[in-house]
Amino acid sequence: MRDEMIKSVLSDLNGSSADIEASAIISTDGLDIAALLSASMDEDRVGAVAAAMLSLLWESGQQQSWRVATWSRS
Repeated sequence: MRDEMIKSVLSDLNGSSADIEASAIISTDGLDIAALLSASMDEDRVGAVAAAMLSLLWESGQQQSWRVATWSRS
Protein backbone atom coordinates (compact mmCIF):
# COMPACT_ATOMS: atom_id res chain seq x y z
CA MET A 1 0.00 0.00 0.00
CA ARG A 2 2.74 2.47 0.98
CA ASP A 3 4.83 1.57 -2.07
CA GLU A 4 1.84 2.13 -4.34
CA MET A 5 1.22 5.56 -2.79
CA ILE A 6 4.86 6.57 -3.22
CA LYS A 7 4.86 5.39 -6.85
CA SER A 8 1.65 7.35 -7.42
CA VAL A 9 3.25 10.53 -6.06
CA LEU A 10 6.33 10.00 -8.25
CA SER A 11 4.09 9.37 -11.26
CA ASP A 12 2.17 12.58 -10.56
CA LEU A 13 5.48 14.44 -10.28
CA ASN A 14 6.72 13.01 -13.59
CA GLY A 15 3.46 13.99 -15.27
CA SER A 16 3.44 17.52 -13.86
CA SER A 17 6.02 18.84 -16.32
CA ALA A 18 7.42 17.78 -19.66
CA ASP A 19 10.86 18.69 -18.29
CA ILE A 20 10.76 15.94 -15.65
CA GLU A 21 11.98 12.71 -17.19
CA ALA A 22 12.33 10.61 -14.03
CA SER A 23 11.96 10.81 -10.28
CA ALA A 24 13.24 8.87 -7.32
CA ILE A 25 13.47 8.80 -3.56
CA ILE A 26 17.03 7.98 -2.58
CA SER A 27 18.39 7.41 0.94
CA THR A 28 21.39 9.42 2.13
CA ASP A 29 23.64 6.44 1.44
CA GLY A 30 22.41 6.11 -2.15
CA LEU A 31 19.94 3.26 -1.78
CA ASP A 32 16.89 3.44 -4.02
CA ILE A 33 13.72 3.62 -1.91
CA ALA A 34 11.37 4.21 -4.85
CA ALA A 35 11.97 5.26 -8.43
CA LEU A 36 10.24 5.85 -11.73
CA LEU A 37 13.12 5.98 -14.19
CA SER A 38 13.29 5.49 -17.93
CA ALA A 39 14.57 2.15 -19.16
CA SER A 40 17.91 3.70 -20.11
CA MET A 41 18.62 4.85 -16.54
CA ASP A 42 20.47 2.64 -14.09
CA GLU A 43 18.93 2.85 -10.58
CA ASP A 44 22.24 2.09 -8.87
CA ARG A 45 24.03 4.82 -10.79
CA VAL A 46 21.28 7.36 -10.05
CA GLY A 47 21.52 6.48 -6.36
CA ALA A 48 25.30 6.78 -6.35
CA VAL A 49 25.18 10.19 -8.04
CA ALA A 50 22.50 11.43 -5.61
CA ALA A 51 24.53 10.26 -2.60
CA ALA A 52 27.68 11.89 -3.98
CA MET A 53 25.85 15.18 -4.55
CA LEU A 54 24.40 15.11 -1.04
CA SER A 55 27.83 14.41 0.43
CA LEU A 56 29.39 17.31 -1.49
CA LEU A 57 26.57 19.62 -0.44
CA TRP A 58 26.94 18.54 3.17
CA GLU A 59 30.71 19.08 3.18
CA SER A 60 30.35 22.45 1.45
CA GLY A 61 27.78 23.50 4.03
CA GLN A 62 30.05 22.42 6.86
CA GLN A 63 32.94 24.40 5.42
CA GLN A 64 30.75 27.47 5.14
CA SER A 65 29.28 26.89 8.61
CA TRP A 66 25.80 26.53 7.15
CA ARG A 67 23.28 24.47 9.02
CA VAL A 68 21.19 22.08 6.99
CA ALA A 69 18.26 21.55 9.32
CA THR A 70 16.33 19.01 7.26
CA TRP A 71 19.20 16.60 6.59
CA SER A 72 21.17 14.90 9.30
CA ARG A 73 24.08 12.51 9.12
CA SER A 74 23.24 9.40 11.09
